[in-house]
Amino acid sequence: YLAVSPMAFSSGIEQIGFGGKIVEALNDQYILRMQQTSPSTNSFNYKHAVPVVPKNWSSAPMGYGFYKISAPETSLAQVQAWGTKAGAKYVEPRLVSHFSRVPNDPMYGNYSPDQTTNLPGLYGMKQIGMETAWNTSTGSSSVVVAVIDSGIDTTHPDLQSNLWVNRGEIPGNGRDDDGNGYVDDVNGWNAAFGNGNVQDVNGHGTHVSGTIAAAGNNAIGVVGVNWQAKIMAVDVDAITGGGIIGIDEGLAYVIKQKQLGTNVVAINASYGGPGFSQAAKDLYALAGRVGITVVAAAGNDGTNNTLSPGYPASYDLPNIISVAATDQTDALASFSNFGRTSVDLGAPGVGILSTLPRSVLASDFNPTDTNNDSVPLGYGYSDGTSMAAPHVTGAVALLKAIKPRATVAEIRDAILGSVQKRGALTTFVATGGRLSVAGAVSRLIASPTLSIAGASVSEGNIGTRAMTFSITANHGTSSGITVRYATSGGTATARGVDYRAVSGVARILPWQTSTTFRVLVTGDRKVEPDEYFTVTLSNAIGGTIEKGTAFGGIFNDDGTTPSSFPSTIPSFFSLSSASGLSSAFVAKAVEVSSKSVAPISTTQLKSPQSASFFNAAAFASDQPTVVSGKPAKKFAF
Repeated sequence: YLAVSPMAFSSGIEQIGFGGKIVEALNDQYILRMQQTSPSTNSFNYKHAVPVVPKNWSSAPMGYGFYKISAPETSLAQVQAWGTKAGAKYVEPRLVSHFSRVPNDPMYGNYSPDQTTNLPGLYGMKQIGMETAWNTSTGSSSVVVAVIDSGIDTTHPDLQSNLWVNRGEIPGNGRDDDGNGYVDDVNGWNAAFGNGNVQDVNGHGTHVSGTIAAAGNNAIGVVGVNWQAKIMAVDVDAITGGGIIGIDEGLAYVIKQKQLGTNVVAINASYGGPGFSQAAKDLYALAGRVGITVVAAAGNDGTNNTLSPGYPASYDLPNIISVAATDQTDALASFSNFGRTSVDLGAPGVGILSTLPRSVLASDFNPTDTNNDSVPLGYGYSDGTSMAAPHVTGAVALLKAIKPRATVAEIRDAILGSVQKRGALTTFVATGGRLSVAGAVSRLIASPTLSIAGASVSEGNIGTRAMTFSITANHGTSSGITVRYATSGGTATARGVDYRAVSGVARILPWQTSTTFRVLVTGDRKVEPDEYFTVTLSNAIGGTIEKGTAFGGIFNDDGTTPSSFPSTIPSFFSLSSASGLSSAFVAKAVEVSSKSVAPISTTQLKSPQSASFFNAAAFASDQPTVVSGKPAKKFAF
């Protein structure tokens, strides 16, 4: 559909809270309507006072009492307060809407392959908000995703244009032309057999790859989360002998390619098992250190990963995102593993349509889905956390296309911090929600939020001591951020008696996320209560202030007095927890008040063995599920 577009205006876009929701609005731009001064039955005869705006603001009449207001570095609340005094009926932000972008791939929506059968299309893409996300970006050919799986159909018409190609390698000459240690690794590497043949004869890797990056808007078949990202195939399918081998070598290959300059941003890991490997964990951690996010399928045993961990999804690493499978109603799939503290989020994983090698019949790949009896050759439906994970991997790649310098932590925050909350998932995944790529894009490109942390220091007996305050942003920007700070109030006296009052402008440099400033505390030998002062942030440019007040605590080290924190700071504990006093400051207050805080306990996860691809079809066929302590058999479709 075509959404209503905003009035054209040259301005940036920011996310703000309005009407109980987070919305996009033009930065520093507002619309107001003045009160009608003389009632009239003719709605076009709208008599009203003309608003007089403050200096540095501007206004432009739109007719009928409406005015466009430009108020640089002024919040909605401040403009609304001014509007009330000026006689405005209401003041609102100038909201931003979007066109919804729908690809022309024929199997995107419901389709009929034979003019009689009606089959479901890519419901998962719509569910996670791709039409809105694609309005911002459809991906980038400079972004590479490594799919460690059963290979890829290198001749598939919906994938061929999005294959990663090693330009330094000459196909089929039996030489390591680029000197990277791998012979003929043109589209990736076969870690199971130690060669460059990544042609998929199983189907699992091709299905996963299609969800991540099937070519978009090419009037063929399906579309991926990314229309033009590149897939690096890493084949770990032993084919005969039953199993997945060479994951460690595959990881090492991907990391090396990254270090050689290939822009690998994510690894899709739609496999797993109960076996803990320190070597594998170290390799996944190394991938994180070079800027690679790992998206791992949670598993298809229907069990709790907190109690019975599966790897790599259960490795406690900051660059791993663990994914459960959800169905068309956003409920947890019946087969999906879960874990309130061990699985991060859900994503569509039931009845997922994607690409298949044309040598693999969909009805053989997943015989449990009757839609596979009618689907065109080269495509098929499947279920599994294997199918859920690539939706998230695709999101990682899309976000990196939008913001190439975003860190692994920023990408993780954007994805996990923007999920669609679902009651059915509250007890099953840590975020309590299902992937929203539209939300993740909005969160990533929103103005960064700023916060200030409290600080404290012992005053000393002579001279001055520095108290350092930190201002942090939840992500960096290309132009940097500036914000004013100033000390005031509290029980401490300024003018050098207890501390030296300061004010100034702090700058967070481009792509950085923090800065500091200092307040000097004056030493003395006077016995007095512990004291505090307030630090306040204001007038942020390039960001919005989320927590703009903190406290500086000055410890008296010359003796004790009858009164201390609880008497000098009313409602001390609620004040400190809400406003960000330093942990040392709170700790001293706790000590003074004879209160104690129990340590947070942690639970060690057990570590059994083995691995398999996580596709529900494999577990729904004649193959047994993975049982703790017993090796998994070869997956079958």
